[in-house]
Amino acid sequence: MRLASLNISGFRAFPSDYYFDLDADAVILSGSNGTGKTSLLDAVLWALTGSLGRFGKKSAQIVSLYAPSGTARVSLRIKGSTDANVVEVTRQFDGNKATFLVSTGGKRAEGLEAERLLLEHLWPEGLIAPDVSTTLHTALTRSVYLQQDLVRQFLESDSDDARFNVVGELVGAGRITEFQQELESSRNAWSRGGGELDRRVESLREEVDRLHSRVNSLAPLDSASSIETTKNRWFSWWSEACKVAALGDAPPFYPSRAMTTLTAALQGLQAERRSLQRQIEDALALAAEFRDVPENLSAVTARRDSLKVKVDGLTLDVSKARDSLRQSEAAAAAQREAWLRMKELNDDLAALATVALRHLGDKCPVCQQSYDREATLAHLHLLTREATTVSKSVGPPTPPSDLSRQLSEAEAALTSAATELRDLQALIGRHERWLESLPPRLQQLGLVNASGVDDLEQLVGVYTTNINLIGDLYRRGEALSLQLARVSEQDQRSELTKALAGAESSFAAAELEASEHQRTGRTATTILEATRDAVGDVVEEQIRQIEPIVERIYARIDPHRAFKEVILSSRYKGGRGRLSALVRDPLAPFGEQDPHPVFSSSQLNALAVALFLGLNLGVPSIPLKAALLDDPLQSLDDVNLLGLLDTLRRTKETRQLLVSTHDDQLARLMEIKLRPVGNHGRTIRIHFQEWSHSGPRIEVSEIPTVAEELKVVIAA
Repeated sequence: MRLASLNISGFRAFPSDYYFDLDADAVILSGSNGTGKTSLLDAVLWALTGSLGRFGKKSAQIVSLYAPSGTARVSLRIKGSTDANVVEVTRQFDGNKATFLVSTGGKRAEGLEAERLLLEHLWPEGLIAPDVSTTLHTALTRSVYLQQDLVRQFLESDSDDARFNVVGELVGAGRITEFQQELESSRNAWSRGGGELDRRVESLREEVDRLHSRVNSLAPLDSASSIETTKNRWFSWWSEACKVAALGDAPPFYPSRAMTTLTAALQGLQAERRSLQRQIEDALALAAEFRDVPENLSAVTARRDSLKVKVDGLTLDVSKARDSLRQSEAAAAAQREAWLRMKELNDDLAALATVALRHLGDKCPVCQQSYDREATLAHLHLLTREATTVSKSVGPPTPPSDLSRQLSEAEAALTSAATELRDLQALIGRHERWLESLPPRLQQLGLVNASGVDDLEQLVGVYTTNINLIGDLYRRGEALSLQLARVSEQDQRSELTKALAGAESSFAAAELEASEHQRTGRTATTILEATRDAVGDVVEEQIRQIEPIVERIYARIDPHRAFKEVILSSRYKGGRGRLSALVRDPLAPFGEQDPHPVFSSSQLNALAVALFLGLNLGVPSIPLKAALLDDPLQSLDDVNLLGLLDTLRRTKETRQLLVSTHDDQLARLMEIKLRPVGNHGRTIRIHFQEWSHSGPRIEVSEIPTVAEELKVVIAA
């Protein structure tokens, strides 16, 4: 199948509708960088696979920013040897949703069915691949489409095993490789399962040894009479125990479980004994409280009532005494105030009289008038004496002391009566609360109507008897427990003997299963090794056929003056097929070399182009009988260009060529090298002149044919 035509709209550099006639032996794409050459070649890859590997997950970038519809659409027509065998592929993407249509021979399919229909016509070998799109993308980018920025990807980015798998896929060994990988994965999982099975066998062996040891450590089986005797003692003990303690009905006798059941029963007896002991303590405490109850509670109540009356009377007396005392104190205060005023007046008159006596003369010292001096002196002396008499008096009156005494006596009597009343009320309150708590306490002890201490002491006697019975039952139960231990050991030996037989049977079955598992693993390894040999032989045979083609192309390009030979080395390592491209200097004593340390970047590019064209021409079945090279000449030195162009001229005879270049001179040189010769063939040049928001401006020209191929003859 080869390319016939291409319609592009809204895809990368083509925002509007473009149609390209590709039905030619060689199509030369020329123009400056960024005008759309790579977008045209990418459109072919995207139409067939739905992805552009170098974009990764950023698939939305394929939609042109200037597309009016916001949708990328590519329609590709490919055809076979006849015009009737035409397949039209249409892929569309709006940034979220993608559609894929394939139509041929009146058939039309969509989605997964379209992928199947495309591969039926394009590359039937890929139909059984687990991931059809990825497998087809890898095949195209390694043997059909050499992308501009990925010239050395096959040589550098791909690992040794990835290169081997690519060649295996192209020569039809991909499914065998996948089968080999699945078989290896299954074998590894099977081996891990074998390890788990071995651990299970070892675990069963340890279990058998452990059971053997336990059986040998137990006493031999005794006669059935001891078991029967123990059974009779069992039911006898339980019959008595159920009468004394709430243990439920007697359980059936199972030697293997009897010890556990009896242990639980003994614990229940101990709990019952502790409960009875607490009941006895509560009964004795309640009996002591009965004894503390006052004998004549009615007399206490009457005394309380009389004290209430007495306290009320004393409270009134204290109030009256306080009122009398306050009145007496008020009268005494008034008398004292009058006395103080009189004393102050006498003191002032006495002071004046004393001063006047010192200054009296013939005339009054104040008004200078004549006066009766004798009478005045007598009066002044009188005033002085009266003041002295008042100063020497007893002082102001005080309240009568008998009123204070009466108040103190009344308060003391009231305090005494109130204290006695409070004590009696507390006593009566405690008794009332005790009477309220008595019914539930009696009910807890199992007494509904208890008359007093006698009933409680009788109850204590019953509980004490039960405690003694429980103690006897407990001792007998411990003796029964020892006998059960012996019987249980015999029963345990019987059970262990059965378990040992089962474990030995499981161990034998597991050993057989492990042996069969190992045999299956060895068979899988044999098949895996045979599969590896088969894949290796197929790939090796194909590599031997590709290698001379690569060498011829490499020799025409001639990138290195010393390393003239290319060797494709395939091998198996770590369970994976590996393919390496090595170079050799035929005149040097050393062998093959990795080209990366000894080649320049341009020389590596030349080697990569040679490998790509070798795969394209040497593999018998590739998806398209075409070679798409995106500006490979810019990766080479000028000295290698003519060799590559000569190789492309020869390639044109068996492969449809689509070659792009940014160099106009090289484009014209390709027109000469790739022009059709004779009456058949066709060569087209698509020139991308400039790019604008509406897309590139394109000029298409068809290269005229020449009558015959020019040949250069060197004279001998």
